[in-house]
Parts: sequence; structure tokens; C-alpha cells
Amino acid sequence: MPRIISKTVYQIDEHPNKSAVFEWIRNNWYDLGYFALEDATESLKLFAKYIGATVDYRLYIVPDRGEFVSFKFSSVPSLGHVMTYLDLSGNCPFTGCSYDEVILDSFRVASSNATTDLEEVLRDVEYRVLKVMHLEGEYIYSDEGLFDCCDVNGYEFYESGEIA
Repeated sequence: MPRIISKTVYQIDEHPNKSAVFEWIRNNWYDLGYFALEDATESLKLFAKYIGATVDYRLYIVPDRGEFVSFKFSSVPSLGHVMTYLDLSGNCPFTGCSYDEVILDSFRVASSNATTDLEEVLRDVEYRVLKVMHLEGEYIYSDEGLFDCCDVNGYEFYESGEIA
């Protein structure tokens, strides 16, 4: 007769060894930052289209992997020309996600500092997008971020840390 081994299942808030859960997740769930990457990519694409440019990029949720963002124009406009098309009042005008505001922040700073160099502002867009994305990645894979993800989604885990 087969022996039945009972395995207790825990929600993250009651799990006796949360670090085992976090370790298991980090070793098995590689796409937790996927939606952040998608949001950033879509904001950059629609922003580029909005200002009459194309965008080339390589993005990762984890820093130091050769990420970059660059904008190409068939004819480079002036910063003033681009600013006439942008609504800096907010409301995430490109995709509706927060990366729209990250992009616009570069133009808000430029307008308050009387910057006139479009290339400088676009380098700031790259810097800000990558910085916010990497901060989001740090949070997503932190113990706090993993706890929040598990808690909000109601995931259950065995005592070993594996998902039930």
C-alpha cells in the first residue's frame, strides 16, 4: 500500500521559512520584471512616434548589461519644436503607464532650466528610464517585493519553499 505523505501548504504571510520561498522564486521565476520592461518599451516607442523619431533600445530589468536607448530622426528638430508637441501637464499621454511621466520629466526639467539641446534631453530620457526600470527591478526581486507579489496573488508554498 502506497504511503501518503502530507505536505502542508502555506500562504506567504504564514510561511515558517520565507527565505526558502524567496530563494526558490529567484531561482525559478525569471520573468517577474517582464511587465516593467514591456511598459518601458511601449512608452519609448510611442514617445518616439509622437516626436517623429524612431527608437533603438536594449533594455534589461537588471543593470549593467549593455542597456541603451537612442532616438533617430530623419531630420533632427529643435528642442523647441519637439516641446510644442508635448503636453507636460501629466496624465501619461503615450501609454497610460508611469514610464510616460518618467520620459516627460526630462522635458519638464529642460523647460525649467532653459535647456535648448535636444540631444541632452534625450540622453536624460535614457538615463531616467533606465534608472526607474532598474529601481523597479531591485524592488521586484527584493524580499519585500517578492512578499508583496506572493501576498497579493495568493500564491501557496510548501515548507521547502517550492510553489504548491
